[in-house]
Amino acid sequence: MKLRVVVLATLIFLVTVLPPVVWAEYGVQLRGDTLRVTWTIRAVQNLTAYPVSTTVYPPNLNSSLSGDDLSQFSSALQSSLQLKNNGITVSDVSLHLSSNYINTTCAPCLQWLNASTTFEVHEPAQTRFGVAQYDMSWMALRLNQDLTVGTVGYNRLGEDYLLAAVAPVAAFTSSSEQSQLMTVNGDVVSRIGYQPFVAAIVLFDMSALKPSVEDWSHNLNLGSQSQTWTSPQTGGFNFTATQHFLSENTEIAYVVGTSVSAELSAPLNAVAKGNILFVDYTGGLWDQLSLVTILTSLGVLVTAVVADSRLTRGFGQKRRRGRG
Repeated sequence: MKLRVVVLATLIFLVTVLPPVVWAEYGVQLRGDTLRVTWTIRAVQNLTAYPVSTTVYPPNLNSSLSGDDLSQFSSALQSSLQLKNNGITVSDVSLHLSSNYINTTCAPCLQWLNASTTFEVHEPAQTRFGVAQYDMSWMALRLNQDLTVGTVGYNRLGEDYLLAAVAPVAAFTSSSEQSQLMTVNGDVVSRIGYQPFVAAIVLFDMSALKPSVEDWSHNLNLGSQSQTWTSPQTGGFNFTATQHFLSENTEIAYVVGTSVSAELSAPLNAVAKGNILFVDYTGGLWDQLSLVTILTSLGVLVTAVVADSRLTRGFGQKRRRGRG
């Protein structure tokens, strides 16, 4: 009994030091006609502290990718982006990976996996009346590919590591003393049929980024002549196993994951409608106008662009019906 109390105290300590939301950054900045992406992930886990210890993240990584490893990652980026828009290309890709190693006697048993990548996205923009249109829905990016550095996989965390790590957790049997709840990305999963949900977990995942940019939090910075749209906390991945000790009314949470929010930055001569970013490239007119006039005029211009596009489609459809 004394041993269980000591272990319980140690695990409660683990819960208190593990952040409920692990920070990560996903930023997209419009520079001229190029979109610069910075994507930093810090994933943390304490599942190693579970009574049946296992490997959760690839240990002892410290690598700035190059050669075939970097080409593999670049190709994955390009192919995933082209599922959204087949005209998109990427360039200037970099990726650094790092992780720590923990043994079965660690206290606290916190392991982290860091990934930091930068790249440029080149999206062919449609232009009407001097206003370019960028479809930003590609930001909900997810890499499904089996990516490796050397021979070590680092993207398909669910398939390569978590399925084995979660198996002892899934084998837990509730009793009058203890109960357990498992969730994947906030959804409750059962001990039977959890495998597809866990296997689907990947490190590079912003597919939860669904609300339109227009609805994000919006801020203006007159000093830098720029503006930003910031999404709610979303993206990333999360697995939790919460054990409840009924007699002590105490809970222990084993957590694997990270959560990120996205930020889109652009000059003041841009406005977001849905997931479309409209950018005026007519020249120095904006330097002579007040901020209110800029945003009002650009909004009117965007409305005209959208209306013209709809009229053009409607006229084409009428002509086709007339011919029929």
